[in-house]
Amino acid sequence: MATRIHLFGASGCGATTLGAAIGQRLGIPHLEADDYYWLPTDPPFTDKYPKEERWRRIRERLQGHDDWVLSGGSVYNWGEGLVPAFTLAVFLRLAPQERMARLRRREADRYGAALDTDAAMQEKSRAFLAWAAGYDSGAEGTRTLEQHRQWIRELHCPVLTLDTRASVADLTDQVLAALK
Repeated sequence: MATRIHLFGASGCGATTLGAAIGQRLGIPHLEADDYYWLPTDPPFTDKYPKEERWRRIRERLQGHDDWVLSGGSVYNWGEGLVPAFTLAVFLRLAPQERMARLRRREADRYGAALDTDAAMQEKSRAFLAWAAGYDSGAEGTRTLEQHRQWIRELHCPVLTLDTRASVADLTDQVLAALK
């Protein structure tokens, strides 16, 4: 039986890190949804691939692979063709204050000194963090906890919910145990 795992949650919940660890442990490809959603730009995350191009690129990457791990919270609203293939969905949760602290650190690591000197970069980061903070409260125009909960009710595969305060090794073990 194929292993096709999808990890998702709010931005900053650790889906990419955990997906990479699971892929490495199982020796299967790990795909990050953002790599197929966003065009490579400088600064990043400004222009989206057309939906058809996202699909073409994913199909090309998965050609010859029955098993894979896909991480990324946005797939629920554009990856409907992948959903029937999931053998396990993993919903990752993290307290909002911890998640936002992770995201602020990630923004600082990603953009460095530009966050102190570049007004456009500061605004882009501020807007992203405001968007991400809206996840738990259900802010308009953002991916939300309630949207994910609704999507979970529609999934036709087992769903494992994990708190990502645990170590990546422990989380990986929990996902692998759920596959058995």
